[in-house]
Amino acid sequence: MEIKPYMEMHMSSVRSYAIVALLVWALLSSVAASWLYMENERLRSDLKSYEGKLTGYEGRLAKVNFVDVIIDYGNGTVRIYDDVPIPRARSTVFQALLSVASVKYTEYPFGIFVDSIDGVANDPTANRYWIYYIYIEGQGFVMGEVAANLKPVSDGDRVSWNYTKF
Repeated sequence: MEIKPYMEMHMSSVRSYAIVALLVWALLSSVAASWLYMENERLRSDLKSYEGKLTGYEGRLAKVNFVDVIIDYGNGTVRIYDDVPIPRARSTVFQALLSVASVKYTEYPFGIFVDSIDGVANDPTANRYWIYYIYIEGQGFVMGEVAANLKPVSDGDRVSWNYTKF
């Protein structure tokens, strides 16, 4: 048995396997590159779609104030609502409250008077009423001086509704 023909035959077989492996690698690389290209194109298309939607929302957001609303029920329960969106055309303390709670109220010539919030009603015998307070930098929360529907709020304002005993 000659070693040379065996080595040549073995080397020929190794070359064949190497060529097949190289072709498989090239095929798999091409498939992966094609998939990545298609995925990239899909993501670009999605991004353009989302950019278009965001542009539409910018106009809407310019017409909205974001207000923090705090409700203190007077029994230790306090609910805090951050960044409550309120249309600028109706940005009042009352509108902020309506956005986060179930409210009963009475309309008077001087404005709206809140009778109950989330089922907790004013109690004249205990001298407890719903009163709103606005946070003013350097002063803290200050009691409202006009009806809730007449007090405007601006973007970033903080409003607290407290079940207050007088």
